Amino acid sequence: MISFSQKKTVVLVVESETSVAQMLSAVLTSAGYLVSIASHGQEAIEKSKVAIDIIVLNLILSDMEGVELCHYFKQSEATRHIPVMVLSPEGGRDREKTQCYHLGADDFIYRPFQNDELLEHIDQLMKSRKVRSDTKPAEQMERFHELKRILENRLVEPYFQPLYSIEPFEIFGVEVLSRPQTTSVLQNPEMLFQTALEFGSYLDLEMMVWEKALDIFKDRGEGKNLFLNCSPHLVENDHFMRVQAVFQRSVVKVSQVYLELTERSAISQHDLFYHRLRQYREHGFKIAVDDVGSGYSSLESIVETRPEVVKIDRHIVHGLTQDPYKHSIVKFVVSFCREHDIICVAEGVETKEEFQMVRNLGVKACQGYYFFRPTPQLDIPAFQSVTI
Repeated sequence: MISFSQKKTVVLVVESETSVAQMLSAVLTSAGYLVSIASHGQEAIEKSKVAIDIIVLNLILSDMEGVELCHYFKQSEATRHIPVMVLSPEGGRDREKTQCYHLGADDFIYRPFQNDELLEHIDQLMKSRKVRSDTKPAEQMERFHELKRILENRLVEPYFQPLYSIEPFEIFGVEVLSRPQTTSVLQNPEMLFQTALEFGSYLDLEMMVWEKALDIFKDRGEGKNLFLNCSPHLVENDHFMRVQAVFQRSVVKVSQVYLELTERSAISQHDLFYHRLRQYREHGFKIAVDDVGSGYSSLESIVETRPEVVKIDRHIVHGLTQDPYKHSIVKFVVSFCREHDIICVAEGVETKEEFQMVRNLGVKACQGYYFFRPTPQLDIPAFQSVTI
């Protein structure tokens, strides 16, 4: 569902093929956006001088390269704050995507795409407005060099937080969380991973965290499940061989591992994403969907992903005891999970009252500060039960 302020969002569509431009205009207009069409680069530059909120840019134009125009928009003082979403030609791949991100593009979507995918990407751009768009070049370069330093020196430590089955009350598994060892702006894990996505280093960063976590888990994780955060970007960009190599060097079995799909990036190609996700499952990985009840974690994604675990977003759990709407959402998710033999986990449980409520509603497992805070020391025997 797309929400709007009273001020309508103006989308500049830069597309040289008339039929495609008309199709994009019809889709966006039907969703409530105001659309301006530019058929070539110079026309787009002229139209960008008026109030534009988002630019949708085809890389193939009649008078200039799309990457050249993207560079112009992100260097110009008048337009550098405007989010740019690049439409990749069919068959476009990571190298092209990385080049666009280096030029400052805020989002990227592969052809062919579904109308809902396009609208989801536009909606996310409007919500986030990409802090990076307002970042000065010097600050952007500073983040790049700090990211490089973190990767070269492996300055991210894995922290572990347990998940507890409710009946019987026992440890079900542990989730791996990333804690950057820096005092820069990249000490925020989400900023670190978004910066890695921006500069094409996401895979190196995620694999470094996984390798460190597996090295710790191998000695103390016997009989337990391991939840590894996994961006859709990793799955849909065909990195399975790299992932497989990480586990071949570890004694941890993939049958112990849940890939927890996060919101660090949107799904660009849904059919390709679900096809490659099946490859992971065929090799023994299990799937968890994070943050159900917000963001990308829609019911449609659950239906297509067929996860073994769904995790109810912490914002739904917080204040659950006083909010009948949240109460109803949890009841629905629990009923859905029970019917389809999915383990339902409540995230962010911080009080005894919240725990009692999710237990009474039939949630099967939970995690949160009420039970145990994230720790760098994976000492399973030291995890203590709480008063339930």
